[in-house]
Amino acid sequence: MAICDVSETLLTPQLKGNANTATLPWDERVYRVSHSLELLESYRKRFARDPLDCMCNLLLAVWKKRIWISLKTYLRREYGMGWWEHTAAVRDLEVGRDCLFRATHATWWGWSLGSTPFFWRWPPSCRELIRDGHPPWFTKEPPQFIQPQRRDPDPEVAKNITAKLENVTKKGYIRPGDVKSLTKYFAVPKGEGDIRMVYDATISGLNDSLWAPTFVLPGTEAVVDQMDEMSWMGDLDMGEQFLNFPLHPDIQ
Repeated sequence: MAICDVSETLLTPQLKGNANTATLPWDERVYRVSHSLELLESYRKRFARDPLDCMCNLLLAVWKKRIWISLKTYLRREYGMGWWEHTAAVRDLEVGRDCLFRATHATWWGWSLGSTPFFWRWPPSCRELIRDGHPPWFTKEPPQFIQPQRRDPDPEVAKNITAKLENVTKKGYIRPGDVKSLTKYFAVPKGEGDIRMVYDATISGLNDSLWAPTFVLPGTEAVVDQMDEMSWMGDLDMGEQFLNFPLHPDIQ
């Protein structure tokens, strides 16, 4: 069996049907360099499972246990042996439970129910900032904007917007609660048949009640000016990384 035929002979139709196609190139790479093709087929026939899936599940379980151990170690160091009863640990316990909940539902390839920063692993100087989010600097009383969002007239765009909102609510980034002000949003085309959600706090008047330091956002010209014939360019898609960091309770 030739190594170059991995994609056709090694990844059987049953595996192809059950596997996420985005992960197949990673599996193929492992199989190409392992050269243990007969052992692989023997394992599949005996256990009806792929060995890489078993390895991922094992390592994932170890990772999840280590997260819980590191959180418990932090709480014990900060609040003593009875940390679960300590009044000062309430906020740490609340956010810590959220971290554990999201981590236990994560897969090898993604965060199925979203993610929250493991604040206890950050330096003490910024631990509270990571846990609670950056406090807002209000210059005046925040608005109470209650005008509802209108449905997009384009049925396809409206369908994509609904899917985006269902995703963030399912993952707990947006939760039910006491609503004092609403935020508008709009869709920006992203490729063919997809959109990027933009949450607009300008219409509601929220931006006008906040002070933020001036910052410069570099454009493409700033990058091109620093390039030469030896430069390499990369594209890094952070996905839902922005949603990983919480809004401060004062602005929620």
